[in-house]
Amino acid sequence: MTASTHKKGRARKHPEGINGVLRKGLTRYFALLDGQPPARLHAMVMGEVEKVLLEHTMQSTACNQTRAAQILGISRATLRKKLAHYKIGGAPPSPTRRARPERAC
Repeated sequence: MTASTHKKGRARKHPEGINGVLRKGLTRYFALLDGQPPARLHAMVMGEVEKVLLEHTMQSTACNQTRAAQILGISRATLRKKLAHYKIGGAPPSPTRRARPERAC
């Protein structure tokens, strides 16, 4: 889908969309393999995408698990399991503030 969300929750079209970004990323990944066959590609891609999705959602909700679960369309219990699986305790550290400890939710 080629949409992003406005502040009011309405979708708007984005020229590249997530699909386009994934296509470009996978094209680069396969080029780096230099002909070698990939291993466990599905698990790798799904894990990477899900982790980033969870991190950004938690950051955008100021670590409010109820709101994050609603945005993601999953139960709060499922969200908590996924956060534990990926060892996400709060917003990812900012590149400009690496010396500070990570903020816990």
